[in-house]
Amino acid sequence: MTSQVVSANMVSSVDSGPTFTLELVSISSRTEDLPVVTAKPLKTNKEGHEVVEIIDPEFVPEGFHESCEEDGGIKVTEENAHLLINTDRLVKMHTESGWATEKDKTYTPDMTGFTPSEEEILNLQMKGYVLRGRIVCSSGSVFNADSKNDLMSITQDDVEVSVGDFDGALSWFYSNQREHISPPQKFKINDVTLSGEGVGFPSQSEKKCFPHGDYLLKDKTIKKNSLGLTVFTMCDNPSCLKMSSIILEVCMMGGVPKEYKDCAMEYLKERNIYHINDQVNGNTDICQMCIGKIGVS
Repeated sequence: MTSQVVSANMVSSVDSGPTFTLELVSISSRTEDLPVVTAKPLKTNKEGHEVVEIIDPEFVPEGFHESCEEDGGIKVTEENAHLLINTDRLVKMHTESGWATEKDKTYTPDMTGFTPSEEEILNLQMKGYVLRGRIVCSSGSVFNADSKNDLMSITQDDVEVSVGDFDGALSWFYSNQREHISPPQKFKINDVTLSGEGVGFPSQSEKKCFPHGDYLLKDKTIKKNSLGLTVFTMCDNPSCLKMSSIILEVCMMGGVPKEYKDCAMEYLKERNIYHINDQVNGNTDICQMCIGKIGVS
C-alpha cells in the first residue's frame, strides 16, 4: 500500500512568491472565492528545498507544531517513544550507509534489518532528511518517497492537468461507485482483468506494477496515526497516484476553495480501494476506477 502520511511540513512545490498559494482551473472555477492560504514557507530541508507548515486541523491536530523539537522533529514522549525508537539508527543508516537514498529502489525489512514505523519515517522527513525509493513499513505499508519527491518539481501546468484528470475521476466516482451499494469484496488481477477502457485505467506499462493474485476490498482508506496526523491509502497506479497526491497537497496547503476541497476529500476518503498484502516487499493497492474490468472470484 502506498500510504500518504500527512506531514506537518510539506515541500513547497510551486514557487509563487513569499506566500504559498495556488490558482486552479477546475470544477470550482464557477466559484468566485479566491483560494484560502493556510500554509506559509518556514525553512529549507537538508537539500535546500523550501517547506511549508500545514495548519489545517482536518490534517494536522491543533498544537502539533508547538510540540515539535527545535529541529522540527517529533517530540518523544512516554506515549510515542516505542514508535520512534529507531529514529537515530535510521538517520545513521541514511547518512552513512546510503539507506533510502536511491530512487526506484524498494527498501524491505530484510534490507533494513527491521521494520520502521510510519512515525519514524515521518520524523526523518520533519527533521529535513530527503528520503528516496519505496520504504516498507509496519504491516507492509509503503512510504513512497519518490512520489513525494516528484511533487518538489511540479509546475502550475502539472497542477492544472491533474485538476482536469481529477474532474474526470470525480465524474466517474459519482456516476459509478455510488451505484455499487454492495461492491465486489475481491477480484483477481491477471493479464485480463486490467484491460478495461475509460478514464484513469492503467496503461500497459503501468499494469506491470501490480502483482497477480486476489485483491480484497479495504474496510478503511483513511485513518489517524498515533500522532493525530491523517494517513490516506493511495492507489498504486502511477498516473492515479500522481493525480491524487497533487490534489491532496493543494488541499492541505489551502490552494482550493472549500467547495472543491469538500469534493476532493469525499473522493479520497470514500473511493473503493482493493489491496493485496506482502509484508516483505510491501502491500499493493488499486482503486476501483483503475481496475477496469473487475473479475470476481
